[in-house]
Amino acid sequence: MATTYELIAKQTLTGTATSVAFSSIPQIMDDMVLIVSAREAGNAAFSRVLFTFNDPPQSTPISYRMLNAQDVGGGTYGVTSGSGTTNVISAYGVAQDYNTTANVFGSMEVYFPNYSSSSVNKSWSWHGNYENNAVTPQMISVGAGLWASTSPISKLTITTPAPSGFAVNSSFYLYGITKA
Repeated sequence: MATTYELIAKQTLTGTATSVAFSSIPQIMDDMVLIVSAREAGNAAFSRVLFTFNDPPQSTPISYRMLNAQDVGGGTYGVTSGSGTTNVISAYGVAQDYNTTANVFGSMEVYFPNYSSSSVNKSWSWHGNYENNAVTPQMISVGAGLWASTSPISKLTITTPAPSGFAVNSSFYLYGITKA
């Protein structure tokens, strides 16, 4: 099966921002991939991003499970799960925080299969990490989730809980995938 990735949209921040939105996502592809390279702008320690689907956000049940490791090679490991009816999902181990090496950005990839389908619930999986200029990653995270809605994803908003937002040069790429 041949697979084609097509860039839907990209945003690279020229100033700080607390959110980035991709609106009017075309509904003609099979799957969708979001690639994030981000850093926190201020001095709040955080390493996560939040996602909201559609506009206005739906109040359909969401659940997720993730495995994360902090200070890999001697730190803490944990499994986190959550669920609720707010249309926000969280991913850890993604956005570099102020405690880490300057000018280094965390990275993340999120895969949304069947995002445009109106007959299946929406699922996603991700992996992300950020470094502290050391031999091992500062934090790594993998996870998966389910949005119990058959609504196609037409808008994706990425936010951060950090009050200062994402730093300049944080970048967000959204790709559509067509399976031949």
